[in-house]
Amino acid sequence: MRNRNLSTKRFLQELSFINQTVPVIVEGLRDVEALRSLGLKGCIVKVHSGRSIQQFCDEFSELHGEAVILTDWDLRGNQLFGLLTKYLEANWERHNHFRDELRELAGSAFREVEKMKVWEHFVLATGHEHTYS
Repeated sequence: MRNRNLSTKRFLQELSFINQTVPVIVEGLRDVEALRSLGLKGCIVKVHSGRSIQQFCDEFSELHGEAVILTDWDLRGNQLFGLLTKYLEANWERHNHFRDELRELAGSAFREVEKMKVWEHFVLATGHEHTYS
C-alpha cells in the first residue's frame, strides 16, 4: 500500500510538471475539474466540445506539438483513445506512459479520469497549491 501511495504521489507530481509545457487531452469537463483539483495548472483540453474527432485533432495539432492523452479506459474511452492516436499529428507517443501508469495505479478502483479526484489528499499532503478553474 505504501509503495502504491508513493507511486501515486510521484505520478501526480510528474503529470503536473509535464503539464506546465504539454497540454493534457481529456474527455469532458469533470475530467478537467478533477485534474485541476489535483494541482494541474497548464493547458487541459476537452475532446467533447461539439467538433468531430478529426476536426478536434486537426485544430489541436495546429496549435500544439505534443500531448498527454488521458481518456478513460472503459470501452468508450479506449475507442476515443484509438481515434485520437489515429488522427492526432501532435506527438503523443512520448507521453503515453501517463495513461498506462494511471490505469495501473487505479487498478480496479476506478476506470474514469474524473475519479482521480479521490487522490486529492496526496496533493494536499505534498503542499501543492489546491486550485479549481
